[in-house]
Amino acid sequence: MKTKFMLTVFACCLLFQTLFVQTAAHASADRASNWAALNYAPYTKGLEVNPLKGFVPYDAANSSFPHSMEWFSLPLSSLQTGMQTFNWTPLEKKLDEAASRGHQAVFRIYLDYPGEAIGVPRFLIDAGVPMRSYSAFDNETSMAPDWNNELLLTAMTNFIGAFGKKYDRDPRIGYITAGLYGFWGEWHVYPYDSGTGTANWSMSSANQVRLLEAYRDAFSHTQILLRNTTEGAASTSLLQQFGFHDDSFAYSTIGPETWQFAPSLQLAGLSNQWRTHAVGGELRPELQSSIFAGGDQGQGFQASVDATHISWMINNHVFDHEVAGSELTQSLNAHNSLGYQLHIPAVNIPRTIANGAVQVGVQIQNKGNAPFYYPWQTEIGLLGSNGSIVRAAGGINLNLPEIQPGAEAVTRFLDIDMSGLPQGTYKIALRVVNPLPNGSPVRFATEGQDQDAEGWMTLGSTAIVPEAPSAPSTGLPTTAPSAPVDPAASMMLDNFNEADQWSRTNDLGLWTGANSFDNGGGSIDNGALMLNYRGDGYFGSDLKNINLSGYKKMIIRVKGSAGGEENHVKLQLGGVNKFLSKWSSSVIATEYADIVIDLKASGVNLASPKALKMTFWHGYTGTIWIDEIRFEA
Repeated sequence: MKTKFMLTVFACCLLFQTLFVQTAAHASADRASNWAALNYAPYTKGLEVNPLKGFVPYDAANSSFPHSMEWFSLPLSSLQTGMQTFNWTPLEKKLDEAASRGHQAVFRIYLDYPGEAIGVPRFLIDAGVPMRSYSAFDNETSMAPDWNNELLLTAMTNFIGAFGKKYDRDPRIGYITAGLYGFWGEWHVYPYDSGTGTANWSMSSANQVRLLEAYRDAFSHTQILLRNTTEGAASTSLLQQFGFHDDSFAYSTIGPETWQFAPSLQLAGLSNQWRTHAVGGELRPELQSSIFAGGDQGQGFQASVDATHISWMINNHVFDHEVAGSELTQSLNAHNSLGYQLHIPAVNIPRTIANGAVQVGVQIQNKGNAPFYYPWQTEIGLLGSNGSIVRAAGGINLNLPEIQPGAEAVTRFLDIDMSGLPQGTYKIALRVVNPLPNGSPVRFATEGQDQDAEGWMTLGSTAIVPEAPSAPSTGLPTTAPSAPVDPAASMMLDNFNEADQWSRTNDLGLWTGANSFDNGGGSIDNGALMLNYRGDGYFGSDLKNINLSGYKKMIIRVKGSAGGEENHVKLQLGGVNKFLSKWSSSVIATEYADIVIDLKASGVNLASPKALKMTFWHGYTGTIWIDEIRFEA
């Protein structure tokens, strides 16, 4: 009788195991089959006003030509009243005016603008800073200061520090050009420089570096753009903290003279600076009325765009003149060609969900000529039948600056909790949130943009359905335990010993998988998961309905190709997301070792960890091998 009972239990165990693995495998296969292609739509309405890119007018434009930014400049004399005192009212007024029109500002502060009033603060002139008259550029009003005067330099660095403290991360600001030094704040004093036979008014190399270091220290987020590479005054490492602007675009942009914009960047080792810092500028004024009207083409608009990867430029002609016909068409095409263009070629959305969170996979591609430079946050939302937002989850970082033009699409996964919502079908939509409340949304060049709600990209739909009825009881557990059965024992999440199980189920019988690595979805190498990453990659392992309250530590047994890879990968678990190096003092070496993580001290939600995720899209290249991941009491 006892033997018969044990055989019956054993048969039930086999039946349960078979049913459970088949269900998990089917769910994984269903997930893989859920990738759906979306159509590229480069002429989607609204792309012409995408933020932080395109043609820019001087101040407010009484024109229907589309734009998302406005340009202005202000004299330092209007803002600085003493060595450590400032009047921000004129700048506030300008920023507020642009913001009221839904536009971010790009601007410059100057001390000497030929033809305008003197821009040097009065208190510096009264304190004895030498001033110079000049007639170049038909100037009769402005005066140039002694650019190497110590009082002047101290005042400028004081200003930069206060400027950054008040305005770094200000959502009303798109970009700032460094300004201050030189004619128009363009960091040159030609023709009063060396080699022209006149007195040399140039700021010394050391003093130029001093200003750049002040900007570097004052602004950690808002990008500062330089006019030139300072002709060797600054080191490459210092220059790498800045973007650049070409104020004679398509006129002296592509060479062959080495002083021209693109060759000078190449000579300074900054040809790829556009990948992390924006390029802007101004279409040469003499070309603005001709280059899209069949006249003087300068060095060629598209050739200059290709050489610089420029994102924005002043082209005031299209805003203060009536342009029509072919000139309007070419102007709009040129305007739209600047900067980023984000496209979602495919999405992965579960067809149905019984309850809880739904994970949405999104592939994103940049089909423009430059990156999106700021890490603006993203929201994922559920839309009702009338297009209203039923629920939204925000604060999601898609790492937009890392989505580079010309590269393959990257994959991102986003979660949204659907618990407590009525059964029915919901559309899932995505939007990048412009931190300027009434600013232009970032629109995708994909069918579905603004389809159901303005500013939102509709990805697809899912349905909340009743939970499946419970199977007849066998006396055995039918789901992963909701609490550790034996807190004194270890619980293995995955030891990666079964190559045929990889990318299907972990050791708990729940979904696991990876994608976007150089070796695809990862591969099993001698009983370890090998992940070969190059600026991209995602690994996930489900912990749904798993309660970790009985466990104190998580152990990741791992090795790397070079060591130090803990600084390359972010780990997310139970509401905490940070680089692996921030989770533990343990490091990844070239031989297998344990990364030991204190779960409670790390703030992990042990009762509902949901899933373990690792992301590799943080700009690094390498290989790691994960031997096992386990939890210990």
